[in-house]
This record gives sequence, C-alpha cells and structure tokens, in this order.
Amino acid sequence: MNTGVLRSAKIRDAASWPKRLLVHVMQLDSSQPMAATLSIGIARIAIFSSTLWVYFIVREAMAGGDVVAYAKSLGDIPFYRFGLLRLWMPGPDAWGVIDRLALFSTLLAIIGLLTRPAMIVSVLTTTMLASLDAGRGAFWSAPYNVIFLAGLAIMFGRADASISLDRLVRRVLPRYPLGRIEPHQTYLLAWPVLLAQAAVALFYFGAFFTKAVQGGFWYIFSDNLRNALAITWTAPKEFVIPWFVELIWSHPVLWIGALLGHMVMQLLPATAILFPRRPLLRAFEALVFAGGVIALREIMTVWNPWWIPLAVLFIDWDWLFRRSPPVSVRSGSLPTFPLVLGAIFLGYYCLQIVGQRGRTDLAYPFDNFDMYAGTYATRPYTQHLPYAYPYGDVSIRTPTCDISGGRWVNVTGKSRDELKAIYSPISRKATTSDPLFYRCENGESRITQLPDNLIYYGADNAPAAEYRQRLEATRVFIEQMPANSELRLWGRFMIYPAYPASPMPFDAHRALRAILKSDGTYLAARPILKLETPKQPYLTIDQVGLDGATWKFRYRSSHWKGQSGPLMDLPGKWVGDRYYYEVEAGPKPYSIVLVTTDPKTGEELEFYGPHIYT
Repeated sequence: MNTGVLRSAKIRDAASWPKRLLVHVMQLDSSQPMAATLSIGIARIAIFSSTLWVYFIVREAMAGGDVVAYAKSLGDIPFYRFGLLRLWMPGPDAWGVIDRLALFSTLLAIIGLLTRPAMIVSVLTTTMLASLDAGRGAFWSAPYNVIFLAGLAIMFGRADASISLDRLVRRVLPRYPLGRIEPHQTYLLAWPVLLAQAAVALFYFGAFFTKAVQGGFWYIFSDNLRNALAITWTAPKEFVIPWFVELIWSHPVLWIGALLGHMVMQLLPATAILFPRRPLLRAFEALVFAGGVIALREIMTVWNPWWIPLAVLFIDWDWLFRRSPPVSVRSGSLPTFPLVLGAIFLGYYCLQIVGQRGRTDLAYPFDNFDMYAGTYATRPYTQHLPYAYPYGDVSIRTPTCDISGGRWVNVTGKSRDELKAIYSPISRKATTSDPLFYRCENGESRITQLPDNLIYYGADNAPAAEYRQRLEATRVFIEQMPANSELRLWGRFMIYPAYPASPMPFDAHRALRAILKSDGTYLAARPILKLETPKQPYLTIDQVGLDGATWKFRYRSSHWKGQSGPLMDLPGKWVGDRYYYEVEAGPKPYSIVLVTTDPKTGEELEFYGPHIYT
C-alpha cells in the first residue's frame, strides 16, 4: 500500500481519538446506549438543590439578605471583580432583579418547570451572586464553584424530559415545547449526566494533580499533613483537639498514610469518567466523594455539606431500578452540539487544571482546583524541619486587663444590617453569637478564637487604612470595651517545631498592624519593600494617624529554621521617603519591623513588616 495513504490513515486515526473519547464518555454512540431517563431528573434535582442551598448562604452573607443595600455599600471599600463580573458589573438596583431571578429560576429548575431556560438563568445568576459576595474580600468562593461547574455541564441538556412538571404539562398539552423526548432519542439524556459527573470528579482530580505537581514525589513523605493539621487546629482558632488528630500528627507513618489515602480519594472519582458502564464502580465513587466531604470536616474543619447531593451523579439510577435500555443509534445520527459542548467544557476544564492557571480574572468557576492543596512543609521534604507560618490575631488592651460580664453589645452605634454589611465580606461563617475566648497576658487580653478569614487573608498587601475594617468588624462580636481601651490587630509569624517535638506553635515574631482606640483614634502603619535594582532594595511607609512621626527599622534573623532571634537595628540610610538598607551589613534580615511612638502616650510601637526569604 502507498506509504502516503498509510500516513494519512494514521493521521486521521490520531485526530479522531478525542471524538471517540467524547463519544465514549458521553455515551452518544453504542450498540446499547446508556439509559438515563431516570438519572437525568435526579441529577437535575440534586444539582439545583445544592445551587439553592448556595444561593441562601451567599445571599444571607450580603447585608443579611438585602443584596441591593450590599451592592450600594461597595463604594466604601475596594471591590475585586472576577468571573462574569469582569464582563458586566450591574448597578445596585439591577442586583435586586438578579437576586429574584436566581431564586425563582433555581426553584423552577428543581421542580422542572420551564426547565432548560431556568437552569441556564439559575447557573448564571447564582454564580454572579457568589462573585459579588466574595469580591469584597478579593478571594474566590472556593466552596461553591464545583456546584456551578456541575450546573454548567447539565444546563443545556434535556433535563426537562425526566421527573419534571414540563413532562406532565406536555402530556396534557402536546404542543408544549418542553418535556419532549422521543423513545429513539433517549440516548441524549445520558451525556448531560455524565458531563456533570465529570465536572465533579475533575474538581477532586484537580486537587490531586496540584499536590502531585507542586509537591513532587517526596511531598507524600513530607511533614505536610502534620503541619497542615497543626495549622488547622491551632491558628487562628483554638479548638479542643480531637484525639485522632493528635494521634495522626504524632506518628510519621500515620500522617504519611493519611496523606496518601487523601490523595487516592481525590483521584478515584475520576475513574468513573473512564468507566461509565460500571455502575457498581460508579456507586463506589459516590461513597468516596461523599466520604471525602465528611473527612474534610472531621479532620480539616472544612465543611461543605452542599457538595454531598452531587454524589448522586455517580449512581446509575436507571441500572439500579432496572430500566430498559433505549434503542440503538447509528454514528451518523449523532448531534454535533453535545460533542462541541463537551469538547469545549472538558478541554477548558483540563487546561485550567494541567496549566495550574488557578485564580484568573475570567476563569471563575473554572478555578480553585488546588482545593486546600497548599504545601505546608520545609524543603528538603525528606527531613523533619520546623515550619514557619504567617497569621494574625486581635487583642483588647485595657488598663486592668479585665474584661468582665457576658453581654454581646453593639459598640459601634450601627444598625444590625450595617454591621452585617461590614462583617460579612470578611467571614460568612460568623454570627453575632460566635464565641470569643480571651487570655490575659501582660496587661493584654488576646482573643484566641475568631471566625475564619478575619485576620490574615490579604493582610500583607492591604493598605494600612483597610485594617480598620477588620477591627471594626471585631468590635461587633466583643463585650463592651472599657474606657481607655484599644483593639490591636497583630501580624504573627509562628514556628511549628519539627518532629519528634509537639507541633504546637510558638510566636517567633509578632508585631502590630493597626490600633483602634475606644475614643475613635486609629493608628496603622505598613512598611513596604521595593527594589530600585535587583541588588538595591529599599523600604517606604504606608501609614494612617501617624503624620510627622519619627521612624526607624529593626529586624530579626534566623527564625526561618525554628529560632527567634533578637530585634536589631537595620543598617541603612534615608533618602527622601525611602530607606535604603545595607544588604551585606551584618546578619541577613528576615522579619522587618517599623518602629515609632504613639503621639498621645509616647509608647513605642512596633509595626509588622515584610519577610525576606533568604
């Protein structure tokens, strides 16, 4: 045979494998196409029930449910736009319409009335609301995007043809345009279910892939899980640590085995994509997926219960209830739309995972695939080494170190809705009844439990003026502050000792970020490290309430390896408003501290500065 003909045939075969894979995954062509007349209805109800759950969570986080009031407050502080909001940022009044559309379209999608347009509107509007909620914090809403990914996968499918009011209406009104599926077309019901299943499975796989790529092989044998558990259970909150957590972090074989098991759990659901005709395997993957959600809660305190309904996507309900398979179809009858949609969806999804693109402006909800996959270990991973971790806390400083009583009081003079508008962008998990615990140390009551995200996220790069929001938010949840008292926001650099020592951390470095006094005085400063040339760094100062102050810089060295050195003067000189420090003079600086004095009390204040990793 002519070699040119053979070469052309090989090229055609190579070019056709993506189509064959898509046909296999979405079950569009087979001598016995997969039945999904029951599965697609159950999948739709599960996905949009989770969407409704998410809707109520993000809505309540925005000014207690007043989305318009929340949108109007966005001019007060910086707002970060991502996802659909990069393309169009609606005005405050338009958000009221979007809010109502999200609710009603999601309800319609659940009951299956006007199903296909309702699904599309529900996914788009609820995604926009989640983006609006998260935008004031400039970080993504990681707990929700898997819900939206599953919705994107199913929203163009014929989910109205099963367990829907549309189906009932069509039986009464044959000309009704929705709820129609011919017996010879029931194979079209499988691809949305399996594409949604793939969306969920790839979300877990993305976390596995990120760990494998970023950490490498030796990552599994590192102290990563030990340190991650210690960070979870000791900072910023202080919990009663479960016995099984202490057991795991006390024995290398247990934390290595737990990390390996965790990665396997994240990899396994992806196998359901390759074996759509293995119902028992897929049902097992449903247990793995749901078990992973529960394990995250028990071991890492991360609780996303709205993920659990998505486990039904892995169950072949038609096989379970012995539904008869539909008639065969020929390759020539395959519609183009599902193939194009599946190729675009899965291709872009995999590109985001493999490319490790992460949090890009327009990608949401195709991001956050690291899913808490940070690396919490010091290289080389083959050794037990201390681990350094930055965080923060809030303290109440009073003349007597006495905070008595037990009332939760509003000390800001703001209404409850205004307080929610201030606080909710920082942490959606908090309520006005959240407990705060105090520990008196050297005239200072340190708050040792705060809602997630209050202190650290964005703190290193936030302007000094923005720290006031965190302090005002804290005041919502504390007891009445005595006269002459202060709220102090701190930056912390904690060391987690190496095995075999206990992983309980100690403060290697702690300094102020901001002070809010009971008389309304606000003081904040942040030294900023910049480079004039690659070898010539300098520092500038961003400050509020300290005009005319005298400044000097100090530094600590060595504590990257688990030691906390003394504060020493940072050698250098001022040139205008820039401080050029001498890179080669003395020990290399690690943590920089900006020192000034309180203009009213004369107290020396040390403000938290940048870290130089050497």
